[in-house]
Amino acid sequence: MSHVCMTPITDAKAWRGETLARETSWIVTLTEAEIADIDRALAAAKASGRPLEEIKREHFPLTAMRARLEQAVAEMYDGRGFVVLRGLPVRRYSDDDVGLIFWGFGRYMGAPLYQNPQGDLLGHVYDHGRTYGNIDVRGYETNAYLPYHTDAGDMVGSSACAARWRAGSAAS
Repeated sequence: MSHVCMTPITDAKAWRGETLARETSWIVTLTEAEIADIDRALAAAKASGRPLEEIKREHFPLTAMRARLEQAVAEMYDGRGFVVLRGLPVRRYSDDDVGLIFWGFGRYMGAPLYQNPQGDLLGHVYDHGRTYGNIDVRGYETNAYLPYHTDAGDMVGSSACAARWRAGSAAS
């Protein structure tokens, strides 16, 4: 059975939306040095010839960005509970490259878990033409309305905003 916290939260995780709107230290904008570091790590991972699932930290070697990810993990566990990383120039990358960057970041932040019954470790949120409600179908694989919900996990990451922006910019 899961542990349910029955005491009030009074530390940094007790934030409110109106406070976050005024105080933006939770938004982390990548520097040019960090973006260059990501580019080098991406090139190394691609040059390794390994499939995504075999890419580990040593295949996605970060230096400047590594410290930023360590700070993000500390903030997630010991601080506010989340961070927003901004500034990755997604237009310069293919969708596969964005997925590999996201995967590479994740290898510095924890261990991947299966995202669906098919054993995918990196899930892509788009309509696969599947039917919501079938036992082997996740809602994010359909065009069904998904109400607000929380998935279990120590950390959850999303590059959905980048993907949505890419799709929107391609349509215009």
